[in-house]
This record gives sequence, C-alpha cells and structure tokens, in this order.
Amino acid sequence: MSLIHTITHTIQSIGESIFGLFFQRNYEDDVNDPVEEYDDYGDPGYETIDFMEEEAAPPTATPAARIIDKALFIKQEDRGVIVVEEILDDIPNWVQWDIGRNKVSIVMLDGTMIEITPPVPEQDIEIYRDLNRILLVTQTEERRNIMHYVNFHVQ
Repeated sequence: MSLIHTITHTIQSIGESIFGLFFQRNYEDDVNDPVEEYDDYGDPGYETIDFMEEEAAPPTATPAARIIDKALFIKQEDRGVIVVEEILDDIPNWVQWDIGRNKVSIVMLDGTMIEITPPVPEQDIEIYRDLNRILLVTQTEERRNIMHYVNFHVQ
C-alpha cells in the first residue's frame, strides 16, 4: 500500500466516524413521521437533565430604593447638570428619567437605584428631553465634589 493510499484511507475513516457521531438518526424516518418527538439529542451517552424536577429557589426581596430629597437641576448651555449633595455607595452607571411620572433615578453599577424626588423643573423639560448624557455631581466622604458624565435615558 502506498503512503498516499494510507493517508487517504485514514482521512476517510476519520471523516466517517465524525459523520457518524453527528448524524446517528435516520432522517428519512423523521420525514415520514414529522410529529414524532425527540427525546435524545445525538450520542446516547449524554444524560438529559429535567430542570423542572428541582424546585426553584424562592425569589429574594429587592432592597428598597434609596431616596434623595435634595437635588438641583441646572442647565448649562445645551447640557444638563444634576447636583446631588449625597455620598453614593457605588459608581453611577446611568441616570434615567421617567417623563410620565417626572421621576429621575440614578442606577448604580451594582444595579441598585437611587430615586431623586424633586422633579425636573417645567422650564427645563425640553432641554432634558433631548439629552443623551448628563453631568451628575455628587460628593465624597471628604465633602469634595465628583463629576460623573453618564448616559441619560429618557423613558
């Protein structure tokens, strides 16, 4: 046997074994009986797990949103600024504004929300409605200001 014939035969046998692993079912039978349900997905060595047998863990309560009572909405040219004299526990991820309720919320990186109770002033609604990013000013423990330039989502 020549070397080329041996290599060709080896490649062919590897291809047949790979093809056999992936296509074990006779698909002509499946066409004749399309309603048949499949309860195995290929190799019979795989074990199927029914996740419905286990009970789901009870949902955990979401912590109540922190509320900030004092906030200042400032318009600076075509920018919106929100000044909050509070120390935040985490880094703000974005700020969102629900126009229907006129409520502004700060969403932190860990997913917690801080609700700002003062509404956006009536005269500034048009400016804030068109913003994509906003400057959020908060404070540190040393009472120094930190400016966060974050995304602003209007809902």
